[in-house]
Amino acid sequence: MSHYDSKVSFPTIPDQGMEITVGRSRLRLLPTHYLHSSGNYHVYDPKSRIMFLGDVGAALVPEGSQRDMFVCDFTHHVQYMDGFHRR
Repeated sequence: MSHYDSKVSFPTIPDQGMEITVGRSRLRLLPTHYLHSSGNYHVYDPKSRIMFLGDVGAALVPEGSQRDMFVCDFTHHVQYMDGFHRR
């Protein structure tokens, strides 16, 4: 299947979230718009109290402006996160 297969439909998650059943577990799907893309979401397991997530703090850093592998000045870094984290 290609990444954008035209015959595949992608269900949407309401802004208030939703629950799904996987086996005997109930999982909560939580929309996290623009924490990577407009349709991004996190999965929460209330039984284990584990949140499965990704890309929090993601940023588009201009070429040549990142000196270190790690963010050393978060206040300066925030400006590059806007595209990922603003709805």
